[in-house]
Amino acid sequence: FRPRENARFVRIAIGSLGEAMTHLRHALRHRYISELEYQGLMRLAKRAHGAATGLVLYLDSCPPDRPAPADRQARHHRHSPRKEEPEP
Repeated sequence: FRPRENARFVRIAIGSLGEAMTHLRHALRHRYISELEYQGLMRLAKRAHGAATGLVLYLDSCPPDRPAPADRQARHHRHSPRKEEPEP
């Protein structure tokens, strides 16, 4: 119910993907992984980056955030654990 708020977390994930791609380049340069492993992992990282970028574009295009519907809030509170009240 809060797509623009969720976009913030996807942006954080995109930053983490960038860091992972940097580590992959480092691993290849220091020969911790083979060229073949590097290519496969970078292909996956780039696909994930593209998908996350597309998701952010979609989430940013959504209408401004709105509160969750009342029935969802009620269900959430109904299933929340309750603290036991001490007996008088």
